[in-house]
Parts: sequence; C-alpha cells; structure tokens
Amino acid sequence: MVFFPVIIIMIIAGLLRNFAENVYVQRALSGIAVCVCVLIADAVSKLWSKSIKNKFGIIVFAVVLLLSLFTDISSGFFVLGAGLLGILFFGREGSEK
Repeated sequence: MVFFPVIIIMIIAGLLRNFAENVYVQRALSGIAVCVCVLIADAVSKLWSKSIKNKFGIIVFAVVLLLSLFTDISSGFFVLGAGLLGILFFGREGSEK
C-alpha cells in the first residue's frame, strides 16, 4: 500500500530536479500543495472521529499537540509514548475478557 506512492514520489523528485525552474511546474506544484493540505485535513477528520472517544483521548491529543508545537521532540516519541499510555490505561480491560 505504501510502495506505489513511494515510487510516484521518487519519479516526481527525479523529474523535479530537471524542471524546477519551469513556471508551469511551479504553478502545478502550488496547486498540488493545496490538494495535499485538503487530503491531510480529511485524514485528520477521519482519525479524530475514530480515535478521540473519551477524556483520555482528548488529554493525549492536547498534550501531544502542545508538545509538538512548542518543542523539538521527534514525532516518533509521541507515537511510542501514546501507545505506551494506551497500553497502561486500557491494558487491563482487554485481559479480563
């Protein structure tokens, strides 16, 4: 699922080096940038409705958002930390079934 987009990005990157100064390419990339913003907003909206279901999710979201905006901590640490918090917070619920 990731392979195809990676190939497309590599092809575009190779071509971009040759045509970066072209006015039409610059205009096309401006349009693509807007499209990417919309796609990211759509993905965030879908993830929000599936992920933020309780106070725990809201708190984790707020903490990660603030830390990512105001620190230089790598996003990988946020993912690992949120995963560990989820295991600690919800871990016992799943073991009782």
